[in-house]
Amino acid sequence: MSLKEATRSAVLDRVVKGEMTAAEAAARLRMSRRQVFRLKAKIRASGMSSLSHGNRNRRPPNALPEETRAMVCAKAAGEYRGASLNHMSELLDRIEGVRISAKTIGRILKDTGIGNPHGRRQRKSHRSRKRRERFGSLVQVDATPLEWLEDGKEWSLHGAIDDATGTVLSLRFETNECSSGYLRIMEDMLGTWGVPAALYTDRHTIFFSPKKG
Repeated sequence: MSLKEATRSAVLDRVVKGEMTAAEAAARLRMSRRQVFRLKAKIRASGMSSLSHGNRNRRPPNALPEETRAMVCAKAAGEYRGASLNHMSELLDRIEGVRISAKTIGRILKDTGIGNPHGRRQRKSHRSRKRRERFGSLVQVDATPLEWLEDGKEWSLHGAIDDATGTVLSLRFETNECSSGYLRIMEDMLGTWGVPAALYTDRHTIFFSPKKG
C-alpha cells in the first residue's frame, strides 16, 4: 500500500468507526463528501483492502512485448549504436516498421542498463553561459562523429554555428575529426559571412597542444 493509500485508509477507518465526520474526512483528503460516503460504503462491503488500486501487479495492456524490448536493446547495442534516441525512433519506424517513441526507447535502455550515449550528463554547478547579443560576436565550431549517411560508415560532421542566432554558417563531412575539416569550414565561413569577433571550441588537441609550454 502506498503512503497516499495508507493515509486515506487511516482517515476513512476513523469515519467508519464514527470518530470523524464525512465533512472532516473530505477536507483532510481533499475530496468531496460524496466520494467519502462512496468509499465508506466500499469499505463496509469489501474491507479496507478494497481501497488498493485494482491494477496493481498487473501488466498494462499497452505494454510492449518482451520480443520488441529485446529487439530495441539489440539494435541499440549493435547497428544503431551511437544514434540518439530520436534518431533510433526514426530508424525503427522506417526500417523495422515498429513505432516507438524516443522517450519509451530511453526508458527501455535505462531499465536494461545499456544507457544512452547522447543522454544528459550531470551538469557542473555553475551558471550557464548566456548567448551573445549580436550576430558574429562568437562562432562555435565542433565536429560530431556518427553514421550520418546510413551507408555503414562513420563520418565526422564539422560545423560552424553563430552563437547569438543559431545560424549554421558552414558544414562539412570528413572521415574523422581533423584540422583539414575545420580549416575548410573556416574558409567557407570567412568567404561567405566574414570574420567573426571570436571562436568557441573544445579543448581538442587540434586547437590546444597537449604539451606544456
